[in-house]
Amino acid sequence: MKKFFGVIIYLFIGIIDNFADDIHTMVTSEHVEIIDCNEETSFIFSDKVHVSSEDFDLTSDRLEVLLKKVKDDHVQVRPKIEKLHAIGNVCFSQHNRSGHANEAIVLPKDEVMCLLGEAEITDEDGTAKGDKLYLDKNTRSIKAESRGRSVVLIPQGEKSTDSLFKSKNKVKDRLEGPEDEE
Repeated sequence: MKKFFGVIIYLFIGIIDNFADDIHTMVTSEHVEIIDCNEETSFIFSDKVHVSSEDFDLTSDRLEVLLKKVKDDHVQVRPKIEKLHAIGNVCFSQHNRSGHANEAIVLPKDEVMCLLGEAEITDEDGTAKGDKLYLDKNTRSIKAESRGRSVVLIPQGEKSTDSLFKSKNKVKDRLEGPEDEE
């Protein structure tokens, strides 16, 4: 059953990605549910979820993929990946960076990932830990937030640490919505 769904999703998401960046993404899992609405389609993968592409690898217990249907310049409707939400035992690797958390939200359009709950990221610049870690793929920056204590371990070297704490407020707003008053 796993292989069957993986092939179907590979073909579907591979076609989507082919129009965007010529990068194919394959998702496999034990179960999948597909919900198709007028403007969007959702895929809910569960049990032994594995996402792999040319430069990204992720595993989790559950993965929700939201596709929005948009018109391109030729007035053809094509689905675009709007959001990925991985839940439970999330582990990822990308280039020389790896990490884990309870949840991860990926916004491909903004090339940003937010790790939530006992989040940790390690790369050649060090290790960051916190309740929330925001990663920017373009700048490779990390922002750590925590109700208690955030920890950033930076190895000795000549690399600048200024980029570790940059963030995009518009992306944060999309991830979280309006700030909750405490």
